Amino acid sequence: MAALGYAMDCYGLFRDVHGRKIAFHSNDGTSKYLLSYRYIPANFDGLLVGSSISASWDVSRIDAARVYNASVNGGNISDEKVVAENVLSRGRVKLVVFCIHPYLTASHGQRTGDMKPRAYWGALGSMQLVKEMGNALRARLGLAQPLADENGREIFEPAPEVVARLQAGPMVGKPIVIDEIAFEEYGRLVQSARAHGARVVAFIPPIYASFYEARRKDYDAYFARMASLFRPDEKIIDFNAPRYAAYTRERSVFYDGSHLTTKAADFFSAELAAALRGHAESGPPD
Repeated sequence: MAALGYAMDCYGLFRDVHGRKIAFHSNDGTSKYLLSYRYIPANFDGLLVGSSISASWDVSRIDAARVYNASVNGGNISDEKVVAENVLSRGRVKLVVFCIHPYLTASHGQRTGDMKPRAYWGALGSMQLVKEMGNALRARLGLAQPLADENGREIFEPAPEVVARLQAGPMVGKPIVIDEIAFEEYGRLVQSARAHGARVVAFIPPIYASFYEARRKDYDAYFARMASLFRPDEKIIDFNAPRYAAYTRERSVFYDGSHLTTKAADFFSAELAAALRGHAESGPPD
């Protein structure tokens, strides 16, 4: 098993990884953690830090840096911090894009995958490796799709009939809760990105308008507090601005009220890339 794990090197841990394009097929938390050791630092100079809200965004559209989507499905800032710190300490990252969303700071402590050093050697023999190799084989035979592409983008949109059922049912936003330890972790990660010389940018993902309006006061207070973690010259892009009302008020844009459909994620990915392009061209203020 160890010899097979070494030969296949599913996560780019044991052989030359420069120029490789590694998609993964199981457990995004563990997979992105393992990829953060060598694959991401060797091939990318940008990161997107987020949760499942941003995991389906197409970061290959961004030309300000070669960005890897480190968003973890079900992950909070504790999960993201482990992946991001690994990359920051091993690579030369010039851009870190932070998603600002209540889910990231609602709890602390790792919530997903085996994101601990023991997982490194598990890449030579573990149930995670068995599952990865099995799913990779199924994908090669055309029986399945990768869980994420070589840039970390995940596609987990439900089947059309499930989407239709979700969109037909009631959509009720959850109360906003800030875990103070998670808030501090988020702030420390922003500081770490700066300390490693990266340009820091943030964005507020689109939120279904009925969610936003029902708790506008709470959302605005949350975003204002999160904005305090960023400097005045660090751009925060708000995708709930009036110019996006035609999208945020459209129920079909969100398959469950929070996560974007693939088509909508493509649109907002392009908007994010354009905003970052404009920010890079304008440069920092005098």
